[in-house]
Amino acid sequence: MLRESINKNRTFTIGISSGIILLMLGFTYYRLNIAGNDRTDPVETDKQWVTTDFGKSWLAVDINRLPPFEMDGKTAYGCALWSTDAGKTVWVSHLYRYTDEGKKRISASEVRALLRSPMRLEMMEVRRPGENGGGWFKATDPKGVEVQLPEAVDKGAVPVPVPAK
Repeated sequence: MLRESINKNRTFTIGISSGIILLMLGFTYYRLNIAGNDRTDPVETDKQWVTTDFGKSWLAVDINRLPPFEMDGKTAYGCALWSTDAGKTVWVSHLYRYTDEGKKRISASEVRALLRSPMRLEMMEVRRPGENGGGWFKATDPKGVEVQLPEAVDKGAVPVPVPAK
C-alpha cells in the first residue's frame, strides 16, 4: 500500500525527500560552521595556555608546542582556563600533557587537525592544578574526565573557556 502511494505521487514524494535532505544539509552546515565555531574554539587561535608552576600563573605560547616541554628551565604543561564573567575572573580547571607515545605519533602539520579530533584525548594525561593536585590520569578514564570538568567559582554560573591570545 505504501509503495503504491509512493508510485502514484512521485512528484510529491521527490519533493518531500528533497526537502528533508536540504533541511539535514542546512542543519549540518549550521552545526559545523556557525554553532560550533565560537570564539572559544582552540583551533581558531595560534596560541595555547601553558603553566610552569602548576596553574598559579599562565601564559600563551605557540599552539604547535605540545606540552610538556622545557621553558626557562622548567617543565611547561598545558592548562585550561575558564571564566564566568567575560574574563574578569579566570581560573585553571586542569593541567594536561601529551604522552611520549602520543607526541611521537603527531607531526607538526597534524597539530591543528588533532585539536579538532577526540582522538587527542587518547594521547593526553590530565591532573588538577596546584603542587598537590594529585596524580596524572588518562584523559579518557573516568577520573580523568572528572578532573577536566570546570567548577564555577560562582555557583549557578556557566563556565566558558578562555581562548589564548
